[in-house]
Amino acid sequence: YVYFLVIYTFIFADCHQLKVGAGAIASSRDTSFDSVVTYSCPQGHEFANHKPQIITKCQSGGMWSVGYIPACQGNLKKACINIRLSSIFHT
Repeated sequence: YVYFLVIYTFIFADCHQLKVGAGAIASSRDTSFDSVVTYSCPQGHEFANHKPQIITKCQSGGMWSVGYIPACQGNLKKACINIRLSSIFHT
C-alpha cells in the first residue's frame, strides 16, 4: 500500500493598503488578515460603478477580495429626480 500525506499551507499575511479612488470613505484602516473594510461615498454620491458601498475582506495570502475601490461621483439620477420633484411641488 502507498499512502500520500497531503499538507496544506495557508499564508495568513496582512494585506497592503488598497488603491482608493477620490472621495471614498473607509470604515477602518485595518489591513490585518480576515479584516473587513466597508467603503462608502458622501451623501448624494455613489461609486463610479454605481454601487452605494463596497465591502472587501483581507484574505489568506495578503490579497483583498476587492482589489480596487473606484472614485465617488455625484448621483445624477437622484439629482434629476429631486429637481423634477422640487419643480412639481414648488409653490
